[in-house]
Amino acid sequence: MSRAHASPISNPANVARYIGRADAVFLTHSHGDHLIDVPPVVAQTGAKVYGSETTLNICRARGVPEEKLALIGHGSRLALADGVSVRVIRSKHKEPVGYPGFYTQVPRALNARSDYLCGDVFAFLFEIGGLRLLNVGSSNLDPAAIKGTACDLFFCGVSNYFDSPGFPQLVHDNIVFKTFVPTHHDNFVRYELASYEVADVAPFIKKDFMRFKTELNRIAPYGDDRFRELVPLRTVPLA
Repeated sequence: MSRAHASPISNPANVARYIGRADAVFLTHSHGDHLIDVPPVVAQTGAKVYGSETTLNICRARGVPEEKLALIGHGSRLALADGVSVRVIRSKHKEPVGYPGFYTQVPRALNARSDYLCGDVFAFLFEIGGLRLLNVGSSNLDPAAIKGTACDLFFCGVSNYFDSPGFPQLVHDNIVFKTFVPTHHDNFVRYELASYEVADVAPFIKKDFMRFKTELNRIAPYGDDRFRELVPLRTVPLA
């Protein structure tokens, strides 16, 4: 939400406006465009953060209480509530990775986007009342860990995926999905979430998604009905 800043500064007013309730926050990796709003989300909602050692150390530096932090690793399986579970799958960030590295201790300062190191990268397979949702936060996969994973809804980052040639083929070869939902194909740095309410700003900057869909359909005839684009700031049913 608060991504349109040269430095990683969260806008608590945006969090208060757009986040009503949260019980848990799962982080695929620790870059600032994913993480900077998490501490105020925790402060507002009391949600628990599930992430890598790097993610948790960044949260500690931002004042998140220890009881709100849960360390996860590749292969972890968690039961969150009745009928709600998650499997943590080893994944990869798109290449080249901006700001690679890990924090094994709490960082002394988080003054720039480059201070938000990537850390471990995860994909998450959620099962909610029998519905299977796979979330891959960046346009890359680890075939050895994820091959053959089947889901109803595949939430997948496609931002600048063409920097990692062959990603549509990786998806086709490794993931079985009913519906593909693109994520991370807006300009995360230029616009805050609030900007999407302005009439002259398109809900999404679509070039990455449209290119990805075209390439995937060249590999196999998925068809347009297998893709579903979500518009920001709207509540929609998942099933």
